Amino acid sequence: MGKADTKTKEFWRNNEHFADLFNTVLFGGQQVLRAEELQEKDSDLSASVPARSRSDYVKMLAKASDVVKKQSFGIEFSIFTLQNQSRIDYSMPVRELADSALIYLGECRAISERNRARREGIPFDELFSIGRDDRIHAVISLTVYYGERPWDGPRSLRGMMADMPAALEKIVPDYPLNLVEVRSSDQYAFSNPDVATLFALIRSIYRKDVNARVLRRVSADMAMTVGEIVKSEKIVTLARKSRKGGEINMCQALDEMMQDSKEDGIRQGMKEGVSKGKLEAYKDLVRKKLAKGKTAEQIAEELEEQADKIFEIIAMLQGETA
Repeated sequence: MGKADTKTKEFWRNNEHFADLFNTVLFGGQQVLRAEELQEKDSDLSASVPARSRSDYVKMLAKASDVVKKQSFGIEFSIFTLQNQSRIDYSMPVRELADSALIYLGECRAISERNRARREGIPFDELFSIGRDDRIHAVISLTVYYGERPWDGPRSLRGMMADMPAALEKIVPDYPLNLVEVRSSDQYAFSNPDVATLFALIRSIYRKDVNARVLRRVSADMAMTVGEIVKSEKIVTLARKSRKGGEINMCQALDEMMQDSKEDGIRQGMKEGVSKGKLEAYKDLVRKKLAKGKTAEQIAEELEEQADKIFEIIAMLQGETA
C-alpha cells in the first residue's frame, strides 16, 4: 500500500482505534479488548523460522501482519493481528493462516529455549522441547480491506480449495478469514469517533456523496490518511496545505475528484472513438466551459485534446441552437 500502508499502520497502532475495531467487527460491540491493557508486539516473525529454512519467501510471510498487539486475560494473554489490504488478494486465507502459524511456531521455540535453559529434562526433538503442561497463546486475526471494488476473494481456506469428495470435506480443516470491507461497513456502529469517521469518509468518497455531513469538517491528519488510502492527490494536497491541527472541508475535493474522473472518461472516449452517450457528455462539458467564457484553445488545453476536435464540438453545439 506504500504511503497508505504507513498511515494506516500509524492509525491502528493507536490502542483506542485498535480495540474499537476488533470489539465492533469481531465481538458485536462487547468490550473484550481494552485500550489501556493492550500492548504492542513485534510484527517481524522472521526469528520464528529456523535459520536454515529462511528463504526469501518464508521471510516475506514472517512479516505478514501490519499491527500485532496482545492483551492479558487473567494470568494469560491472547494475540491480535491486523492486516491492511488495499487490493483483493486471492491467497489471503493462506497468508493469514501462515502468519498465525509463524506466531505459534515462535511461541514453541521460545518455550523450548526456556525449557532447555532450565535443563528440566523434557524430551525434545530437532526443533522443540515442549512439556506436557506448556501452552501457547491464541491468535485472532482481522483483515481490513480498503478497496473500492467488492471483495470477491475467498473468505476461508476451503474457498481456495479444489472440489473434493464429501468424505474428505468432513475431515479437512478449514480456516475462516476475518475480513471487514470498509466500502460496505454501514452495519458497524463504532464507538471511537476517529474509527467511525475513517470508515464513513471512505464510504462517502467511494459513493461520491459530496453532500455527506462527515466531509464538511475533517482534521488534516485524518484527511491525509484517507487521501492516501483512496489514492487522491487532491485530498492529500489539501491536507498538507492545512495548518497542523486544523480542519478542512473535503466536499470540494470530492467534487473535483468526480469532475476529474468524468473528464478522464470523456478523454478516453474520444481516443477510442466516442460513443453517442459519451459524445453527449463531452458536449455538455464543453458547453459548460464555454458558458464560463473559456475559449476553444483553453478548453482543449484543460481536456488535453486537440483544438480542432474542440472546434468540431463547438460547431455541433452551434448547429443545435441554430
